[in-house]
Amino acid sequence: MAEEQSWTLVRGALAGIADLANQYGSQGIDLHFLHQEHYHQNIKTSHEVQQIFDQMAPNGPETPTAAKLEELINTYLPLVERKFPRHNPIDIIVITDGVATDQQALPEVIVSAAQRLERSQVPEGMFGLQFVQIGTDAEAALALRALDDHLEQQYKVRDIVDTTPYDPQQGAFNTDYMLKILLGGVNKVLDNGGPVPSELLSIPVPYGPR
Repeated sequence: MAEEQSWTLVRGALAGIADLANQYGSQGIDLHFLHQEHYHQNIKTSHEVQQIFDQMAPNGPETPTAAKLEELINTYLPLVERKFPRHNPIDIIVITDGVATDQQALPEVIVSAAQRLERSQVPEGMFGLQFVQIGTDAEAALALRALDDHLEQQYKVRDIVDTTPYDPQQGAFNTDYMLKILLGGVNKVLDNGGPVPSELLSIPVPYGPR
């Protein structure tokens, strides 16, 4: 899938999610880009998302996903890092079109976050990571599955990761597709015996593929 096409699809999908989140009383979504320090907070409308994407463009030869994810975890995890958090559940959604150039560091970043949650006795379902693939890069799909399938058992930590390699048979990459992924994260919490999040769409924190 061409980079420009991926960019357009992500813009449209997230624009619809922003509108849906607003309908359910969310405080909005925060939008981060991989190669940008500045980010956009509490976005509540599709128009805002589209404006932001129109002002940006895919850039950067590398995909330092682990470094960016660690930055996001250190920003958002403290909001719920207590036994009885008052903040709504937080879901960090990573949308990617390829393998991270720092892929080997990703497990350590994720395991460290899970261990912090355990030490602080944060209830299940209060903090999660979702990796979403756009495009059909087979190597990227394999890397995502490894994150979802092995970390919990290998490191004996809680499962905070859900991954969704792109499957064209599931439909186009659009708002409906993203909504299925978000609901899948909620269902995973229920399957693990965790509490139902207080909002259907509770402050997702996505960032684009570049």
